[in-house]
Parts: sequence; C-alpha cells; structure tokens
Amino acid sequence: MKRASYQRMLGAAADPVALQKVINHFGGDTALGKKLGVSRFAVYTWKVGLRNMPAEMAFRMEKLTDGLVLREELLPEIFDRSWSKQKLQNNQPNKQTEGFDVTPRKTAC
Repeated sequence: MKRASYQRMLGAAADPVALQKVINHFGGDTALGKKLGVSRFAVYTWKVGLRNMPAEMAFRMEKLTDGLVLREELLPEIFDRSWSKQKLQNNQPNKQTEGFDVTPRKTAC
C-alpha cells in the first residue's frame, strides 16, 4: 500500500489553528463531537495532539463548515492544496472525496 493511502486511512496530526477554527464555529468540543458523531474527548485528543485525526473527519469538517475550513488546512501532511485551486478554476467535483462517506454519524446518547 502506498504511504499516502496508508496515511489517509490512519490520519495525521491536525493543525491546531484550523481545528480551533472549526471548534469555535460549532461552539465547543462537545458540539463539534455531536456533529461528527464522536465523543468530546476524541475532539480534545485531536486538539491537544494526543491522537491523530482521521482523514474522514477532515472531509466531514470541511463539508459541515461549507468550506470555511478546508481539509488541507486541517491535515496538511495528507492533503494537497492544488485540488482546491483546480476545483475553483474548473468548478468540477473533487476526486479526493470519491468513495468516502462524509455524512455525520448518528450519536448514541
């Protein structure tokens, strides 16, 4: 398996500034966790760098914020900025999201 594909599955360290922007957008760790279908603690571990953030979550955050924070801002080690520039120029669908479910998970609260 190629390194980029493997890294995309596992995730990487989230950019703290971009992640905080998403957290502020939703009003806190708990609110973001509910939107993503994960616990508040999971969001906290990404924020402080205890765990890597899965690439799937970067897709979801980008979609939930309507592009306010892009996936390449959240996970610059994995995603390339060239796709967003090309997408804006060509107004074509993004090939990097094909095959990924970016809908929020249901929480069992």
